[in-house]
Amino acid sequence: MRYWFPLLPLATLLLYGLHLATGKTPTPIWFGAEGLPIYGAAVLLVTAVILAYLVVAILTADHAGSHTHLLAMLASILFWGLIGARLYHVLAPAPSNPFPTADYLANPWLILSLRSGGLGFYGALLGGGLALGIYCWRHKLPVLAWGDAAVVGLALGQAIGRWGNFFNQELYGTPTNLPWAVHISPDYRLPGLEEIATYHPAFLYESLWCLGLFGLLWWLHGRPAHRAGDGVLVYLGGYALGRLLIEAVRLDVATAVVAGISLPIASWVSLALLMGVLVYW
Repeated sequence: MRYWFPLLPLATLLLYGLHLATGKTPTPIWFGAEGLPIYGAAVLLVTAVILAYLVVAILTADHAGSHTHLLAMLASILFWGLIGARLYHVLAPAPSNPFPTADYLANPWLILSLRSGGLGFYGALLGGGLALGIYCWRHKLPVLAWGDAAVVGLALGQAIGRWGNFFNQELYGTPTNLPWAVHISPDYRLPGLEEIATYHPAFLYESLWCLGLFGLLWWLHGRPAHRAGDGVLVYLGGYALGRLLIEAVRLDVATAVVAGISLPIASWVSLALLMGVLVYW
């Protein structure tokens, strides 16, 4: 793993450097037959899942019965993670989403249509985390040890999967003229920003942050002084901190007012996670 890990940031820089040099973003559809397009975001998501699985398989190779449990555990995490991600989006849709929460509740079939809106990562984290905990409890497995391995793969998967937002030209940040600004095509610009072409590449910030978090967690997992649960705490605190910073430049986010303060819902969740990690530690 340590030999190919440096290739990931290099590939990231090369791909994004090509975008900066040309000002063009590849099409969201990579290939596919008539009426059955294959989207780049979907390919990246599948790639992220496979690589995350391989990472966890390496880290749990010495766990009793790891080969027996790993695929079943992955299936459960993906299933409940998808449900959690979808419900998070339904309850906190972006302002530009054509369906507010009331529409989803009035027409439940919309919830099942992933083309009608998207997914929310914190919902996936909750759903997948509960699935992991319940699976370990049912099979009498050490949940913290498995959790420590799972978050290493998760961080890598996020670093890869976030590039789907690049190809879909979504989840970008506020307008900017910085040299590394992402170019957004007119068709994908939010209302009121039609004449602005460059924005903060929020997806890139999160991808690089998660890549660094992956390296830290991989190193931590191999340390003799590593305690069960340390990796989970580092991941939760580290991701929450990064997400809190990135939300500061994100556009088109659902917000909530708490004690007279309006912040993105993801920022409130991040703050709660950070405080929880600090209190527990």
